[in-house]
Amino acid sequence: IKKGCNRIAFIGGAKKLYVTQDRLTGYEQALQEHKLDLDSHRTFFADEFLEEKGYNFSKQLFKHDPQTDAIITTDSLLAEGVCDYISKHQLTVPVLSFDSVNPRLDLVAYVDINSLELGRTSFETILQIINDAKNNRQICYRQLIAHKIIEK
Repeated sequence: IKKGCNRIAFIGGAKKLYVTQDRLTGYEQALQEHKLDLDSHRTFFADEFLEEKGYNFSKQLFKHDPQTDAIITTDSLLAEGVCDYISKHQLTVPVLSFDSVNPRLDLVAYVDINSLELGRTSFETILQIINDAKNNRQICYRQLIAHKIIEK
């Protein structure tokens, strides 16, 4: 948005996944804060994190709105399909994704989700759930892990 994009698409995993819901919420909030249109044809949810899902969404997206000027994906595999489509059709549309390692894709930026800390916290949370179940306790275990945006 700060670089002038205003027709931004979003592709995520299954809508029931918390990770998809959280990232979709961030996407929608950013559009609302900058008074940009939220077009349902620019939002897609893949039932699987596969390269072909990203490619097929891109095909549908640019058929509906050839003026789309940025795409956010929730996963590198989806981003790979999007980047493949963009490359094959010689488009200059920036793509942003979420990952923990520097993706080998032509992304304008990615959100480093800190997977090492994510894994460590997940393991500790699973142990806590097991211990709480033994004691008949049940609480909310949702936690936030720090992240940062890496621009290329």
